[in-house]
Formats: sequence, C-alpha cells, structure tokens
Amino acid sequence: LMVVAKARGDTTIIDALGTSSSRFELCHGYPTGWHPSPEICITASGHDAPPQRSLRGSTRGTGEWHIYTAVFDTKRSEIYVDGFCEATGNKSVGSNLLDGLSIGCDHNGIFFLIGCVAELRLFRRNLSTAHRVQIEAS
Repeated sequence: LMVVAKARGDTTIIDALGTSSSRFELCHGYPTGWHPSPEICITASGHDAPPQRSLRGSTRGTGEWHIYTAVFDTKRSEIYVDGFCEATGNKSVGSNLLDGLSIGCDHNGIFFLIGCVAELRLFRRNLSTAHRVQIEAS
C-alpha cells in the first residue's frame, strides 16, 4: 500500500475491515492517546477489536505532504515515510487482504482524515526494494 497524503493530528489515513480480513489501519496516533502531532502507525487487530499488533514510526502528523508506504504480509511489516524506513518487525500487523477499504476515515466513519489524499496505490504483492524506491520517487 502506498499513499501520498497530508495528515494533521490524531487521524486515520486508510482503514480496512471486511468479512474475510482482519482490521488494518494506517494512521497518526492511535492507540497511544491524544497528542497534537502524533507519530505514524500501522495497526492490526481481529474483527473490529482494539489493536493487537502495531508498528510506530517517528514522523508526526503536522499537516505536511508525505509518501506513506506500508508493507505487510503474514511474516513481516514495515513503514516507510518519504522513502525512509521508520519501523520494521518480524511480525505481521495485518493480513495481506484489504477488504472493506476506507480512505480518509476509519471503518466506523468516526475518525476522519484531517488533511487530504492525493494518490493511493495498492499492489498484489510486496515490491522489490528497487521497484518501491522507483515508484516513491516518481
């Protein structure tokens, strides 16, 4: 998943929850509580439950444009912001299904994106590093 967006504060950029997938969210803030400019985070949980797994980066939600790239499969997960790896783990923070994709809000329609999305790209597979870098630069 790759998204070009600007986000301010505690806000959801992308959320997915479907009947055949666990919940996945790319956001600033959740689940650490309120902060005026919280860090980027990807989280996953069971069906509509609080996050059981998460990775947190250091980029804050200040309203600036960024390229957010979330890499996740059943073995590992990574967050890249503007081409730099901010978090990685040998754990999956989500299934590789994005059923019920919500852009700019959570699946309940409660936490909306404070900012905007300029571009969203979804891929069927994990990209090679060279291909990911090439796409992020374009």
